[in-house]
Amino acid sequence: PPLLQKAIMFSSGPSQNLIDSLAKIGECIPSLLPLIQSRLLDELSTILSGKPFSMPGDPRYTPYSPSNQVPLDGADPNLTALAIHTLGYFNFESCDLTEFIRECLVKYLDSDNTNIRKEVAITCTKLLHPPTKNDTHLARVCAEVLDKLLVIGISDPDCTVRHAVLSSLDTRFDTFLAQIENLKALFWTLNDESFENRVIGLTIIGRLAERNPAYVLPSLRKALIQLLNVMNQVDDLTFKEESANLMGLLIRGSHRVILPYVGPIIESLISNLKSSNPRIATSVLGAIGELAEADGSDLINYMNSLLPLVVESLKDQSSSTKREAGYRTLGRLVQSTSYIVAPFIKHPQLLGIILAEIKRETVASIRREMIRAIGILGAFDPYKHKVH
Repeated sequence: PPLLQKAIMFSSGPSQNLIDSLAKIGECIPSLLPLIQSRLLDELSTILSGKPFSMPGDPRYTPYSPSNQVPLDGADPNLTALAIHTLGYFNFESCDLTEFIRECLVKYLDSDNTNIRKEVAITCTKLLHPPTKNDTHLARVCAEVLDKLLVIGISDPDCTVRHAVLSSLDTRFDTFLAQIENLKALFWTLNDESFENRVIGLTIIGRLAERNPAYVLPSLRKALIQLLNVMNQVDDLTFKEESANLMGLLIRGSHRVILPYVGPIIESLISNLKSSNPRIATSVLGAIGELAEADGSDLINYMNSLLPLVVESLKDQSSSTKREAGYRTLGRLVQSTSYIVAPFIKHPQLLGIILAEIKRETVASIRREMIRAIGILGAFDPYKHKVH
């Protein structure tokens, strides 16, 4: 305790090793945790705002106004980034950091340093706890901070910062994200240059469809039509692959959107499944599997044209991911449409293909999909049908 009280431990400034040591001390000696939190918060606040930490109600509390704000990149950008990271990493659960986030931390979203902006995005979402009861002040702070984060999430010039923002928006914030202005911002993420960011954006939007269907569903239908146009009309192989992956995500996230479009969707997927590019075929197989689980009853009418292509994908020795996707999709198709045993009869070579592949397949995940597919397809009399 004397070391903490006299700030000897902080005489050289905070470091990752020091933070880790303090975290371990607080964990092993809980009685020291409040003192560690107080000293560490003072140190971090001094780095980020130029003054010791204080909370509303504290006699020494003064707002964190721009006049006493240190430069946004700090004297040492690495130290600034460490201070921001520590706020989200260290155990400050008993401390009210709401005003510090709103008045000090979010200002660093305007920093020129990419790492600082990224750490702010992650830390803000870790520290914010949306109110479970009628706490209007906390709700207002959450709304303000999320508004600033969404601006960064769609407009930051660095895709890793946008990724950090979007990947931090978990279900805790759905009540705020489902508001129209925030949804408008999220739909802009579907045009992000980074495919990973488009995936996260579409996943969040699909999650919010149940909370605000009046706004989300019409916009998702427009996104669905755009994906279909890309898959049918664009020759770029990367665009086709990404569109197929996004189609699968959209189908999984919002069944209600795709139901009126099952016909055009499956026709587009069947057309693209004939592609000689294994990555496109793998993505299309995944989307077909999602569509089968969303609306298997309508797919029964397409099994005659769909099943031969799926069976053909099982023979492709050039791509293990395509074969694995083929077996997984075969199982999902049969399970969702109750089209059992018939595939063995209509495609007599199917059982032989699966049995031969099981014997020589060395990839455990593919073997599991093979065995699962055979179990879903069902048992039949091999002597009656004169197959293996």
